[in-house]
Amino acid sequence: MQSRIQRLIKVSWICLLTIAIAPPLAAQTSYEQLVLEQCRQALDRNEAQLAVVFCESAVRKAPQSAEAMRALAEAYMAAGQPDRAATANQIADQLSAKAPKAAPPVATTAPAKQTPNNEAASTNGPSPAPVPNTQSARSGYWFQLGAYRDQNVAQAEGKRLAETFPGLFGDLEIIIDTRDIEGRGVFHRLRAGPFMSAALAGERCDTLRAQGVDCFVAP
Repeated sequence: MQSRIQRLIKVSWICLLTIAIAPPLAAQTSYEQLVLEQCRQALDRNEAQLAVVFCESAVRKAPQSAEAMRALAEAYMAAGQPDRAATANQIADQLSAKAPKAAPPVATTAPAKQTPNNEAASTNGPSPAPVPNTQSARSGYWFQLGAYRDQNVAQAEGKRLAETFPGLFGDLEIIIDTRDIEGRGVFHRLRAGPFMSAALAGERCDTLRAQGVDCFVAP
């Protein structure tokens, strides 16, 4: 136990010295690679808990690094935490997905009856003609970016968001889920996904909100 604490203290000093002497733009990369190497060495020595400490530190420093997230998943699995390993692997897959050069097409669904709820709606124009059924039912979890009276407005907003935030939408589908809500009329709901869990959808939505984009995890 004492030697493990001493090792952690030693690594902490190495990390601090690395940050102090490295150039500002190179500090993140050098720190991440240093700690990732320490993580892999700990895994090679079958010191799973120590590997988790190193890899979590690397992910905190470089949260967009698929390599760091993948190493963390391996450390979690070695430490007997398969649920955390599965979540980390899924995030790594999403980070590894390449964003397309062009904005992804925004698909639509045919209107379906639905009881009134508290969804926000835009009043940018009259209700459109019936939308062709080009989108089948989707599984998984999605987050909603808005609900519009005008399908063209929903299409334009989906394209704008995809072009403005390619790193956040490049691995997702953006769809328009059209619903005929009883007593209120037709709304075109702009959604993005799918995710394997509501928690993962919520994490991406939190990142978007930090960029000034309003959204919420949709049922």
